[in-house]
Amino acid sequence: MRKTVTSLLSTALFFAAMTDSSPTYAAGLRYGCDTATGRYSPVDIPLTASQLTFSGTMRPALFRYDPKWIPTAFVRINDSNKQSITIRLVAKNSKASAADATVVVQDGEDRKTAVIGAIPLDTAMRFSISYGENDDIAIVVNGKKTSLSNKLDDDITLSLVCSTGDFVFDEIAWSTSPTE
Repeated sequence: MRKTVTSLLSTALFFAAMTDSSPTYAAGLRYGCDTATGRYSPVDIPLTASQLTFSGTMRPALFRYDPKWIPTAFVRINDSNKQSITIRLVAKNSKASAADATVVVQDGEDRKTAVIGAIPLDTAMRFSISYGENDDIAIVVNGKKTSLSNKLDDDITLSLVCSTGDFVFDEIAWSTSPTE
């Protein structure tokens, strides 16, 4: 009973922080995204920002079997013009000992993918996505940095999503510079 109450309280505090209208949340949120087979669980955080830093960790904890769906988790920043930056973990199957990490940058119909490497079960992958006034975007995953020039709209959505497994998003934080 006590564990259930603590879990419910943690979930309530997490979602209360998500709906806070302040442009910065830097307390290091944790989201245990544990989904059944063939299901997915999204958390979307709408923001208005001309500058952003979004960071945290993703850790694959358990992969489940489903004949149609594969275990996956991702964080994404996207805007209304089909532009997005996604850092994704995908397991080949439920018996895999690691998930493959990739970064996908979508600009309309143009899509670029960079392979990061394998992230073993119960190992946290640290990430950071930052962009600012010069339209330069810096993506850092486990210390590997990639830079690109791209312009995201000021109205964006931060997303944390998982499917067919148990993934832990931890130390989730963002800081924005509101548009005028």
